[in-house]
Amino acid sequence: MKKLTHVFLFCLLVLGTASAQTAAKPMSEGSIQYAITKGSGQMKMLEGSTFTAFFKEDMSKIKGDIMGGIIGINMMFDESKKEGLMLMDMMAQRKAVKLGKDDYNKIGPAGSSGGALKVVQTKTTKKIAGYTCKKVLLTNADGSKITAYICDAIQPKNSDMLKSLVGKDLGGFPLGFSFTNEDGEEMEMMATKVNTKIPDLKEFDMKIPSQYQITTIEELQKMAR
Repeated sequence: MKKLTHVFLFCLLVLGTASAQTAAKPMSEGSIQYAITKGSGQMKMLEGSTFTAFFKEDMSKIKGDIMGGIIGINMMFDESKKEGLMLMDMMAQRKAVKLGKDDYNKIGPAGSSGGALKVVQTKTTKKIAGYTCKKVLLTNADGSKITAYICDAIQPKNSDMLKSLVGKDLGGFPLGFSFTNEDGEEMEMMATKVNTKIPDLKEFDMKIPSQYQITTIEELQKMAR
């Protein structure tokens, strides 16, 4: 369960850091809907989970409905202030985590295993939600692998966190992931719809609701063991 949590949170972060692709100017604000389409081993339980990524100016947000609503998640990031907030509803437990710049590396697999990600660009492309994406291979120090499909027609302004996680600019925004861990367990998440409508600023409210208990990334990881 711990391994599942690490890769799951990493994928959310990469999203947090669409519509005619022929537009001259890359999309920088809007929203993208995703779904986990395939899983094996522990990842199987995530099949059918849905997520929406919102981005506006220096703000980004991930809203997720996981395992049929058993877990709900909202993650918001403000790149201008280098801070964020994660709200999680987990089987009647409501947790809130304030995120600073140092926390980004704690969530990703590089932070969880103590190693850097190796990035390999390829010439392979894949059409996702009507957009052409370039295949990029990411390998973690523990042997786990992520295939990311990057779209250069989508360029959010708030990409500093994504760059810090992978160590370089991938040249666009991910519309899909395929993950394999060291045990051979797989997960695939793909975009299903891209929306160019600019989100309202109220989507990025970082006020912690009174019913949420403040905790830390480390405590959440302990709960997942």
